[in-house]
Amino acid sequence: MGASGDEARAPSRAGTQHQHASARRPRVLVLERHVALAEALCHVLEAAEYHARYVAEPSRSIVVQLRDAPPAAVVVGVESEGPLQERLALIEAVNGAGIPTIGLTGHVDDPVRRRLLRRAGTAWVVGRNESLERFVEVVSLAAQGVVPDGDGVDDGDAGGSAAARAQALEECFERLLRLAPREREILEHLSQGRTVDEIARIDQVAASTVRTQARNVLRKLEVSSQLAAVALLRWVRESTGQEP
Repeated sequence: MGASGDEARAPSRAGTQHQHASARRPRVLVLERHVALAEALCHVLEAAEYHARYVAEPSRSIVVQLRDAPPAAVVVGVESEGPLQERLALIEAVNGAGIPTIGLTGHVDDPVRRRLLRRAGTAWVVGRNESLERFVEVVSLAAQGVVPDGDGVDDGDAGGSAAARAQALEECFERLLRLAPREREILEHLSQGRTVDEIARIDQVAASTVRTQARNVLRKLEVSSQLAAVALLRWVRESTGQEP
């Protein structure tokens, strides 16, 4: 039923108080493609006296809107479909707007993933397997501008060889992130054993164009052969269980 004109012009005192209370609550934005998860997290935040909403298909363009009315914190779902590079770019953009970001990930114990998220500007990282109480605690800390002690990427009791391996993985991961979308396609072709001529025929482009793109791939990955490029890609995938 619609409200009468008088009711619209003169809201009740209770309604006004509720609006004022909502306006005073810290705002939190959840950027997560999994709608059920996003709705559940918003429900938990609302119960904790936050004004929460979510965007299921976030892009970097949303940062323009956030600059006009910045929330207290932004939660970014890192496990959404698509390359990790897209979420890292989103985190960088939100962080560049001066808004604390929280990475929601299923790989909280992965030192490579944690370093990449921290380097992109994530204030905190919370795992999907952690409790809702911990999630709310992290949001509260981020919203207050609190940052973790240290760099937030402690490898625990990992020995020197494990730390060196983690660092090497991180470096290789970052090299893969340098590739443009078309260069990633070329690398995928190569990983499936296709030759330059076969790639050119499949994609209907000149073989010389593919050769140039393949050389760019080698240069950005800092390797000297296509075999080495494919080996690097497979090592990162098998070691981290994730797509760069």
